[in-house]
Amino acid sequence: MPTTADNVTIPAAPSNQPAITAAGAVCNQITIESGASLTMNGSTAYTLSVAGDWTNNGTFTSGIGTVEFNSTNAYQGIGGTSTTNFNILSVTKGAKDRILEAASLITLNAAVNPLVLTSGTFKLSSASTLLPFTSGPSIGSTAGFWNNGGTINAGSYSWTLNAGLLRISAGTVNVGASSGNSITYLNNGTLIMEGGALNIAGRFSPNSGTSTGTFTQLGGIITVNTVGGQAPQGRHLS
Repeated sequence: MPTTADNVTIPAAPSNQPAITAAGAVCNQITIESGASLTMNGSTAYTLSVAGDWTNNGTFTSGIGTVEFNSTNAYQGIGGTSTTNFNILSVTKGAKDRILEAASLITLNAAVNPLVLTSGTFKLSSASTLLPFTSGPSIGSTAGFWNNGGTINAGSYSWTLNAGLLRISAGTVNVGASSGNSITYLNNGTLIMEGGALNIAGRFSPNSGTSTGTFTQLGGIITVNTVGGQAPQGRHLS
């Protein structure tokens, strides 16, 4: 069985392709070659913990499991020629400045909050279209969400920048679908706009008259009140 130090390559040649059927599956980097497959059990929610890069040139079947990227290195990548269909993708990298970048197409398929941002920044650099959250996310001080080319859609709920990072360099992020769905900042939450589009159903505002946040816009377009919102509160931005 591989350990966190082992690089795993799944070749197409064997007739019996591997499956994850027990708890405790770990590896360093993993490569699924063209014609090869990796399957997670479809009836038990196992977790595959990956400490290196993910390359999928074959087929990955996620079942109802979780793939956790947990290296404390500055960077991990998701790449390959095939679309990776994650059920739940978990980012647990320990600090906001450590990046997990999805440079290839991915999907997130769990019915409830398929993207788990515990620590580290998830960077989407492919043309994937995702619904990463099914309830209002609170992006904490050790976490970040960075769109660099995809389309992010959300339902009828608000986002909270609770000392966390929201960064948009390319692509589109749609926040909220109903009146009053907004982005709320507190504890110096940070929004960086470098390109692309950010559409907010309501407003971008503090949670109270004393909350602070940091907003930087170098490019792109922010559109607020696309559906409707409440009267603004005091603004404290730097």
